[in-house]
Amino acid sequence: MIRDRNIDWLRQIRRIPAHRFFGDAVVASTITTLAALIGFDEGAPEHLEVSSFGYGGISIGATGDNMSVLDLEHPCQWNPQQEIGVRCLWTTNGSVDTADTVTWTVTYDQADEGEALGAATTALDTVIVVQSPTATTLLLRRSGRGIINANTFDFTSRAGALGWTVDCAYTGFSTNEIVFLGLEIDYIPLLCANAEEDLDVFSVRAASA
Repeated sequence: MIRDRNIDWLRQIRRIPAHRFFGDAVVASTITTLAALIGFDEGAPEHLEVSSFGYGGISIGATGDNMSVLDLEHPCQWNPQQEIGVRCLWTTNGSVDTADTVTWTVTYDQADEGEALGAATTALDTVIVVQSPTATTLLLRRSGRGIINANTFDFTSRAGALGWTVDCAYTGFSTNEIVFLGLEIDYIPLLCANAEEDLDVFSVRAASA
């Protein structure tokens, strides 16, 4: 039978868009400001329009603003024996100077079924490096690649959840110039029957099997 090990899978790329980081976030009380979603996390990042395009993104109001999301979709697709890559997608909604810098810090928290959820405070094994953008506004920008090492999670984690927190620190930029567009995850998929799982969905074999 065909197994994942027989297939040279390309790394899969999945992106969690900015609006997913708000969930049921607080909405301003008046209908005239209904579009102004304020994040639950530290600071007050807002879901605002990018230029006049009608696109939405999370505008960073101050260094240290951060936002979180509970990822229920992607853990069930990846092979935990392979590394997981992490990047941030962003743009600049205003003028940019080549001396400006931005540092995206991504942390996570994994929870199995029946395990308590917690804040996403575990650092990546390889962090995302500081970025100095070219002096052009409204470019689609992509950060360097952070890494969660292979074998960080066991196979039980594929039926669980992963919380992500994205923190933005910067120098030089003005309020709301940095706009977070989404979190990118790359991984090797695990889709076929394997030695660790029974054919039942996410039924992990006993250690003696």
